[in-house]
Amino acid sequence: MDNEENSASNLADTVIDTDSSNHPMKLSIATQEASISDNSGANSPDGDVSNRTDSSSSLDSTRSSTEQIVRNATYHMLPSSPLGINKGYRMAVTKCIEHEILKKETQREAAAFDLSLASPLATVAALALGTGFNAAQAMVTDDFNSCFMTRTPQQWNWNLYLMPLWLCGMVIRMFLWVIRLSVFLFSAAIFVPSFMAVGLFPLKVAAKHVIQRKMIQMEARVINLTWFAVIKYHGVIPRRRPNQIFVCNHTTLIDFVLLESLMPFATVGQKQGGWIGFIQNRILACMEPLWFDRLVAKQRALLTTQLKERVSDDTKIPILVFPEGVCTNNTSTVQFKRGAFDVPDVEICPIAIKYNNLFCDAYWHVGETFWSYCCRIWYCWCVVVEISFLPPQTRQEGEAVEEFASRVQRLISDKAGLKFTTHNGYMKYFRPNQRFVEARQATLSRVLAELSDLN
Repeated sequence: MDNEENSASNLADTVIDTDSSNHPMKLSIATQEASISDNSGANSPDGDVSNRTDSSSSLDSTRSSTEQIVRNATYHMLPSSPLGINKGYRMAVTKCIEHEILKKETQREAAAFDLSLASPLATVAALALGTGFNAAQAMVTDDFNSCFMTRTPQQWNWNLYLMPLWLCGMVIRMFLWVIRLSVFLFSAAIFVPSFMAVGLFPLKVAAKHVIQRKMIQMEARVINLTWFAVIKYHGVIPRRRPNQIFVCNHTTLIDFVLLESLMPFATVGQKQGGWIGFIQNRILACMEPLWFDRLVAKQRALLTTQLKERVSDDTKIPILVFPEGVCTNNTSTVQFKRGAFDVPDVEICPIAIKYNNLFCDAYWHVGETFWSYCCRIWYCWCVVVEISFLPPQTRQEGEAVEEFASRVQRLISDKAGLKFTTHNGYMKYFRPNQRFVEARQATLSRVLAELSDLN
C-alpha cells in the first residue's frame, strides 16, 4: 500500500501553468496556486486541464462550475471494473479534485471583483452572499449524494399482529443463509480445483479457455441460485461483430455475475492485490481481460491501444465495461467516462440493469466490505432484476465523444427508469481535508488583505 500511495503522489505531481498578469489579485492567485501545488502535489494526471477544449458545450451549460472542474480532472480516466479502485488511486483523485477546485475558485474570485473600484464593504458582502448561496443551493438540491445513499428500510412490523410474522421470516432467512453459504462454499471447493486442473490438460490454450469459460458460467449460475435470483431478460443480444463494446450501468459486483451467467464477457479494470488479484490472474485469465494500473501513466496510454486491438478481433469474447467507474444505488446514473467511447468505429451495445428493492437492496456502498456485502445478500429473500439489451449505437457524424457517451447514458437511464445526471462519480471518494480548507481560507484572507491595502 505504501508503493500505491507513493505512486499516487507521483501521479499528482504535475505542474500546471498559471496565468499571471499585472493585476495584483491575479499575481496573488498565481502565488497561492504555486504554494498549494508545492504543498499537496495535487494536479491532473492528464496534464494541463485548463487548456483542454470541450467540444460538447451544450452539455456543459447545465453543469455547475464545481462539476465541470471534476469532469476536467477525471473525464479521460478509463472506466472501472466491477472490482472497484484501490486506496492509492482514491488519494490521487482527491488531490486532483482539491487542486482543480481551488484553482477555479481563485480564478473566479479574481474575475468577479475589480479591486480598484469596489469598496471593501461591497466586496465582503458579495463574497458572503456568493458563499452562502452556494451552500444553500448544495443543501437544497443535493442530487449528487442521493446517487450513493443507502436505502432506509421502512418500519412496518412494529405492531402485535405483524411482529410475530416478521420474527418467523427472520428465522427462516437465517436458516436459508446457512444453506446458501454452504452451497456456495461447496461449489467453490469443487470449482477452484477443477478449474486449476483444466489448466494442466494436454490441450491447446484455446481449448482450455473454452472449457474454463463454461465452468465460470456454471459457477456464476450456482451463485445466482444461492441468491434465489429472479432474472428477467428483455431485448435481443447483438450478434458478434468487430469493434463491439458492451456498456452497462453499475450498481454492484452482482452486475458482472448476472451477465457472466448469461454469456462470457471480458472486462477492463484496475489491477488488484490479495484474493481479488488471485481471481484476476488465475480465474478470469481465460476471458483475456485487460488489466492495468491507473497510477502508471504509460499503462493507461498502452491500454487504449490494447483496447482498440482487442475489440477489433471478433473471434474473441466481447468486452464489458462499466463506464460510470463507481457503483450507484440504482436510482440514477452518473457521468459515463469516455474511454470505451473513444475507440475508432466502435459499436456500443448498451445494457440496462434495474433491481427490485422490494426483497433486496443490491447496492454495494463504499463502507461495506465484500464479504459483509455477500452475507447481506444471502440474508435477503431473493434478488429480483431486469436486464435489458438495447440496440447497438454508433457515433453519429459530427458528434463529440462526450455527447456520444451522454447519449448512451440517457438511453440506459430511460430504459431502466433511472435518473440521468451529469455528476462525476469519482466525487464520491472526495472528502475535503484540513489542507484544502486552509487553502481556501488563505485565498479569501488574501482578498480581504488586498482590499485593505488598496483602500
